Amino acid sequence: MPSILKCPVCDLPLIRQGASYQCENGHSFDVAKEGYVNLLLSNQKKSKSPGDNADMMRHRRQFLQQGYYEPLAQNVASELDGVLCSGASELAHLLDNGCGEGYYTDLIRQHLSCSVACYGVDISKDAIRYAAKRYADTNFVVGSVANLPVLDHSVACLVNIFAPDNVTEFRRVLKAGGYLLVVTPTTNHLRQLREMIYDTVRPFGGGLSPDFNTYFSRIKQQDLSYQVHIDTKQDIEHLFKMTPFYWSTPTEKQNQILAIDQIDMDISFSIELFQKEG
Repeated sequence: MPSILKCPVCDLPLIRQGASYQCENGHSFDVAKEGYVNLLLSNQKKSKSPGDNADMMRHRRQFLQQGYYEPLAQNVASELDGVLCSGASELAHLLDNGCGEGYYTDLIRQHLSCSVACYGVDISKDAIRYAAKRYADTNFVVGSVANLPVLDHSVACLVNIFAPDNVTEFRRVLKAGGYLLVVTPTTNHLRQLREMIYDTVRPFGGGLSPDFNTYFSRIKQQDLSYQVHIDTKQDIEHLFKMTPFYWSTPTEKQNQILAIDQIDMDISFSIELFQKEG
């Protein structure tokens, strides 16, 4: 199966040759023993180890494996199944930007009713190493959303779940008529946790760039909201420490939250499906 990866040095297509990817100009990138390839050049890094740190990654992995966010993965897969698998005549390529440890990537792949070539990209080498080791059916790549190591107009669907976006790069890699699915937290997401941290609850920052509506047509928007009962200290710790909130919370409040035995927590996402203009 042809790869959709491009050389980060010269932008030519990369071809898998045994245990490495190579381009016609002779640039070569070894495939790690876990099965991933690192296409993040040293001059594309802003730190020695960019991306989520190992502690955040470990806590997120432990929390997600308990199934608290599985309704989100199932909902996303259902939306993508409708646009990718309805009358599909050729193998489509799906790219999960900011895939982390591959949790959503793999659940989406499992729930699709058609065969899709899945790629996951993340700037965290530790996250990609874990993803590749655990989920062998997906192609995992260390790379940056600032310069995705993916060929122009090669992706049928791009998924962006809680990850930094880049409208320019998304437009470049998506095929004409390709789909972009974006998940962001709503105001109520993790409300109870945020109320314990802040005297005045702050809204989540960021949001979609206005350019999304300029270059993509919004097909559908929906909110997915539900409440989970977290009944172990361990899972509460995993949730708290997988978020950026933990690192900015005073020690006294950290200890108060980590002492909680159980809690009902609001989970709330905005799911938006866009299509690139043909």
